[in-house]
Amino acid sequence: MLVISHELPIVSAMTSRVMVLYSGAIVEEGGTEELLKAPLHPYTRGLISSSPAINPYRDMWGIPGEITVAGERQCPFFDRCNQRIDRCAEELPVLETVREGRRVACLRKGIVTLLEGIGISKTYSVGKQRMTACSDCSIEVKAGEVCALIGESGSGKTTLAEVLSGISRPCSGRVAFEGRAVRGNSETSRFGAIQIVFQDPLSATNEHLTIEETVREPLDIAKEGTGAERVRTVAEALKKVQLPFDDAFLKRRCFMLSGGQRQRVAVARALVMGPKLLIADEISAMLDPSTAANLMRLLKGLQNSQGFAMLFITHDLALAQKIADRVYVMHRGEIVAQGSTEDVLGAPGLCSLPADDVPISTRRSGRVEEGDRPGRINDSRGVESHSSLFPA
Repeated sequence: MLVISHELPIVSAMTSRVMVLYSGAIVEEGGTEELLKAPLHPYTRGLISSSPAINPYRDMWGIPGEITVAGERQCPFFDRCNQRIDRCAEELPVLETVREGRRVACLRKGIVTLLEGIGISKTYSVGKQRMTACSDCSIEVKAGEVCALIGESGSGKTTLAEVLSGISRPCSGRVAFEGRAVRGNSETSRFGAIQIVFQDPLSATNEHLTIEETVREPLDIAKEGTGAERVRTVAEALKKVQLPFDDAFLKRRCFMLSGGQRQRVAVARALVMGPKLLIADEISAMLDPSTAANLMRLLKGLQNSQGFAMLFITHDLALAQKIADRVYVMHRGEIVAQGSTEDVLGAPGLCSLPADDVPISTRRSGRVEEGDRPGRINDSRGVESHSSLFPA
């Protein structure tokens, strides 16, 4: 039987293999279950991410742009792709096998891995004591996706983010961005690489600098563009984060802004460097619920329209479930679970902790219920049980 449909639940229920068609060309082929779980083409991933039936907890964000008529020697998805390179504008990809049972038409062999951290460990010495903040942590972030790194306060999330961005050196392990070793500010000082936005907007921005000086600072350090070009880039970034960009606002000093405005300025400062990966470390934690919601919706919208990947660090499971494609769970310096957001947060029992941990209680009763196993999510409560691991 041949099923022709754009309804993904029907495709999932009625087929064993899938071919994905875009602009008259097959861009991906594979087994239905594997393809829906791990798409290889950016277009396939965009379709799956746009489906409320598959992602019922997330806001709907469609693929930016419209179908256009591509040149004869150009990838048909070129104008809408978030990992395109110059070669994609000059060469038509052919459908080829990339692994057993999977074919994709992409010059980059499918969705590429931007950031890869392998075996990262970080230990601090305090007097005669040694504290392990990260222990043998491995993580990867692919182009255009949102990964959430979740865990309770003190679990090592920020330390891992600092190592991944190059701010801190690991005691062991390695970090690579697009195949280049991350050392110091090798990637954060580069246009089109990594940028990080910190939790506290008040300490992350110099209160005595003007807004223009704050947002423009990375461009000045990297010597990107002329003076006039930098001013235009600053104005464009402020417009993207929905802040004024007239002369009066540009000349205001940062201490005159609210916390929410300061955080938007910090996001604008990161955007002027055109990052392929944005690391956002608890950026809504210090804001009131309304301001935080506005900021997060703005940031997710920018991520979708601009196409950058994001590593979002939080202890808020509901927020992670709302915006993330994949999730990593940290506990006591170790990554104890990883997978799609639906698998890790939506299905019970998938996130296990070491057996010597205390039993997990529920939010409802605040006590351990009969049948709970130490260090394991109770099968009947799903996301609620996960929440008890990560107090604010």
